[in-house]
Amino acid sequence: MVISRHMLKKVKQLFKEGKKKSTIAEELDIDRKTVTKYLEADTLLSYQPRTTPKKEDPFKAFEMKTLKMLEDNSNLTANDIFEFLIEQGYSGSERTLRHRVAAIERDEAKRKIF
Repeated sequence: MVISRHMLKKVKQLFKEGKKKSTIAEELDIDRKTVTKYLEADTLLSYQPRTTPKKEDPFKAFEMKTLKMLEDNSNLTANDIFEFLIEQGYSGSERTLRHRVAAIERDEAKRKIF
């Protein structure tokens, strides 16, 4: 929960008046840990969204090989391609490969139409 400037002043004022943290928390309907955090802070705390590092796409390195295979033999299944790429060092899942092959095939179909 982000606390407002008004709430921060109120927490500090009540604490100066000698009230306990738990009493302040009860009065203001906030958590006691929040009271402690804001008593220790000089200014309002700002929160940033968490950023998680993205996984490297295991298919990217094999995309050109897959395109070439599909151009040479359009009857290949995703399973055939998966088995071949595993031998070549592909470390992704079969499901990921199936999704990517389906996307490639959709793009190819669109190019043929236009």
